[in-house]
Amino acid sequence: MNRYFITAVCVLAVLCRCSFAKDIDTTAIPQEIKLSAKELASEPVRTGFKYDTLDAPFMLTYNDSCIICINVSSETPGDKLLKIYTFNNAEPIYTAVEFGRGQGQLLSAQPYIHGDTLILHDVIKDCITIVDLRRAISDSGYSPDVIGIDFWTNQIMPYKDRLLYLSPYWTDDQRVSKQEAGDKFLVTGPGFTPGWEDGKYLTLNISAGILISNKEKDRILYFDRFDDLLEVYDYSLNIIRKITGPDNVQPVFTFPKNIDENNIPMQSGGFCNTYLCACSDGSDVYAAYLGMSDDSDSLYTYLINFDWDGNYKGAYRINGVIYYYMTYSDGYIYAAVTDNNGITRLTRFAI
Repeated sequence: MNRYFITAVCVLAVLCRCSFAKDIDTTAIPQEIKLSAKELASEPVRTGFKYDTLDAPFMLTYNDSCIICINVSSETPGDKLLKIYTFNNAEPIYTAVEFGRGQGQLLSAQPYIHGDTLILHDVIKDCITIVDLRRAISDSGYSPDVIGIDFWTNQIMPYKDRLLYLSPYWTDDQRVSKQEAGDKFLVTGPGFTPGWEDGKYLTLNISAGILISNKEKDRILYFDRFDDLLEVYDYSLNIIRKITGPDNVQPVFTFPKNIDENNIPMQSGGFCNTYLCACSDGSDVYAAYLGMSDDSDSLYTYLINFDWDGNYKGAYRINGVIYYYMTYSDGYIYAAVTDNNGITRLTRFAI
């Protein structure tokens, strides 16, 4: 990752206005795909850690050879929040980012992994760290910068030589005007950084999703976390089409009557999760979908397969829930899967 990229994300956020066509192609995935979904056998990943269960709040894989553990601090100042190990024997490869309240330190990190880039977002201290994973595993002395952003978002993604954020104010709920909600995407650039805005609803609890991109295919996909909705954009952030289903989930949101008293809308009538995470093998995209449970005793995650134009290609089913992250490497999808007993293990599935 070059120095210009680091400099660029330190400084300007430009509101990027998406141009919406009058008639957006909208298609629906039928609910029957869940009945025909092929069940995938799981295979535990031998991490080398005790019991091979999740030893950190976040555990991801990289390049079919490394385990990335995040927030593994013992809460001792100077301890590292990011630690990378080898598979099987859990040999340490790389550590970085000190725990603490001081300059250049983090208290807690929400990870976003996109290819070879890992972004750690500390919502307590309003800062991010951008880690080049290729450099991290080859250079133990590599020390990524901690960058202040004074901003909160549900998703961050590398975009050109900048960063793409989901706006914390955006919603398509008709009770919020376009002027109040703004646009869905914010993009950093030289000279400005996102900051909090007064007099707007904070829609972090009702408008969240997953972003995944492929510059070569001119596509960015947005999977909604609370609505069963996939949106396809070109790389200039123009929306191309929408794909709904398979459950036709209709979440209900409650907006405060007075924005000055409480500006955070909430879900009402029960909490709903639809798309939880997504990954790609380069040509196809696999999205983990929870939706409405069809079994009161068990929870299943459906891996729905799309191409980069949003065309449905197939569905798989796994026992358990992939709540946060999954990655693709060398014919396998890796994920931290929580079973019906509440135990989370690092698991892989052959695709």
